[in-house]
Order: sequence, then structure tokens, then C-alpha cells
Amino acid sequence: MNDPKMNTIMCCFLLILLFSLVSCENDDVTQNDTTPLEENPNLTIRSSFGGTLYVDGKYINKTLPADIKLSKGTYLLSVGAEGNEAGYYRKEITIDSDSIPQEIEFTKEDMVNPKKWKVLWVTYSKTRAKDGCQISVSQNSIDIAYNIFLDHLEKIEKDAFHAITWEVVQKNYTTEEAPVANESENNTEEEWGLDWTISLEQLKKDFDFNDFDLISFYWPANSDNETSCDGYPLNYGGIASPIPNGMKTIVGVMEHPFINNRYGIQHPSAYTHEWMHTIERLYPLKGFELPIDPGACCTAHSGEAFGYVSSTGVDTFYEDVFKGKVFSEERKVYLGIGPEALWLYQTRNFEASLLDAERRKVAID
Repeated sequence: MNDPKMNTIMCCFLLILLFSLVSCENDDVTQNDTTPLEENPNLTIRSSFGGTLYVDGKYINKTLPADIKLSKGTYLLSVGAEGNEAGYYRKEITIDSDSIPQEIEFTKEDMVNPKKWKVLWVTYSKTRAKDGCQISVSQNSIDIAYNIFLDHLEKIEKDAFHAITWEVVQKNYTTEEAPVANESENNTEEEWGLDWTISLEQLKKDFDFNDFDLISFYWPANSDNETSCDGYPLNYGGIASPIPNGMKTIVGVMEHPFINNRYGIQHPSAYTHEWMHTIERLYPLKGFELPIDPGACCTAHSGEAFGYVSSTGVDTFYEDVFKGKVFSEERKVYLGIGPEALWLYQTRNFEASLLDAERRKVAID
């Protein structure tokens, strides 16, 4: 039976059902979408080299070419590129209308010069343990650790799309013994570690710490022959803090004991891990939100809480922190430092007044 009225009702029902399904699908997309709106985009962004897109320094899960919608206002657009044209590109734009389309093209002229982070690499060849046992390490072992250190600095550069670069200054103590913390009268820590107060005072004779972003100490905890002075509990430390005696800016300080293995340290990732400890307190002071597990001390120990649990998860987590792309499933936002923050603010750009004077060491798990 062909009833026009019934046909009309059925058509209306089908339209309502179809609308409901489309609405539900769009609701799911909206709930998970952390990028600028894509509906009726008013901005097309292109480059000849592709790249990861950031808006006002924040990762938005877009690669070029990209179509996005921005409301009226002024924005910083930046792109992190890899490959033959690897680099960090940035430009400021103004959106005058929500509805008039605009096109932006990134070119080589938009690439920034990397900000130079300055590092003081300090090595000791000898140590005297608390029981008087003397330890020495060969220059070859020191060179192995130093080359791994340089490799990790280079990886950090790549992870940050070359928004930063490094200048390394070396200071080698070949006759002086490393001042271990157990020999310091005021030390209350159980771990066997370097006494930073003595070491930094020693360095001040030759260096102005205001010129540096990082001081990395390397000292012998074991000897090359694996027989002398083994078995002490070791301290691996990293922190950003004002250096005593009136220093006005911040410097990162970290230490790595020599261990007799193929790396010369506990693990190659220890360098990046401790460097993370020297910067993770700083960037939230400038409004950059870092991923932190509520049950952990800090960002450097929070990778597992954000799903980085594979054998290479630690390195991938650090990379995503430097790219500002650690995704919070709970909040549906991307967290991290990002190349813009690293380009704008070196450690020594932070005033000492922003941090309390407390200095502590954070042990690697």
C-alpha cells in the first residue's frame, strides 16, 4: 500500500536517524580533537619541505600542508622540519577575518638561527674513596663517555628540530682528586657522589658560570680494571639552581660516575635523563606545561604514565617532551616543552630569583 502520509513520516524518520548518526560521529571527533577547528578553514599553510606545525609554540597534531581555522588575532606559526631542510622555521601572522581565506608559505628564509647552549664538560681522572681506596680511570674511558655525551647532545638537537645547538668547553683535572661527597663534613646523603660545592668553587677560578647553561661532571667511581673500590652506592644527579655566592642566573649541574662497561656510564640515556632534570623546573615558570605523573617526582620519571613503556620508550618520551607532543589521554591535550621554548629560553636566561635556593640531587631509578 502506497500511503503518501506514511511515506512522508518514514522519510522524516530516516532523516532524523541519519542526522543523529552524523552528530554522534562528529561528537567523537570533537571530543578527541585538540587542534584548531578544521570546519570552514580560513588558513592554508604550506612549505616545500613539509614539517610539523605549531601555533603559538604549541603542537597541534598537524603536518604541512595543513588547513586550519583561526579566529581574528595575531599568531606565531612555526614549523619543525626534518630531512635535507631540517630546521626550525617561524613567522608571525595576523588573521583579520574569520571567513576570508589566507595562504601562508614557509620558505628557507623563515628558518631561525639555532640558539647556542653552552656546556662545561668537567672530568676527573682520580678519586679517593671514603675508606682511602684510590681510583683512577684512563683517558680512553673518559673519551668513550665524552663521545657518547656528544652523541646525545646531537640527538637533543635533532629532537628539537635544530632550534638549539651546543658549544662544549672541556676542563680536565688529571692530577686533582674528585671531591666525593662522603668526605664532606656537612654531607648527609648516603650515596657516594661528587661534592658539588667543592667542585664548583674549584671551577670558579677559571670560569664565569653566567656564561653556561650546563655543567656536566664526570668522575671515576670504579676503575678500569674492575677490582678497586667497587660496591659503593652511587649518586647520579641533575638539578637547575642558582650557584652560591651571588650568581644572578640559573645553571644546570649534573654528574655521571664512571662505571666499567661499554658505555663508561650507567646507560647512554642517563645524559639526556639528567639534563631533563636540569630544565624541567624552569619551563613551567614561562607557561609551558610539562607531562608529570602525579605519583612521580618530575617529568624525567613520568614516561610510563603517558604510555611510553617499550624498550625504547624512555628515549621516545624525551623526544616527545622536546617536541611538545606528549599526549594526555585524560585531558586530551599535548604537553611538553617544544622547540619554541628551547629557542626562546636557555637555562642561563632564567633569573635566579625564579627558583628557591635549595639544591638537591635526583637519583636515576
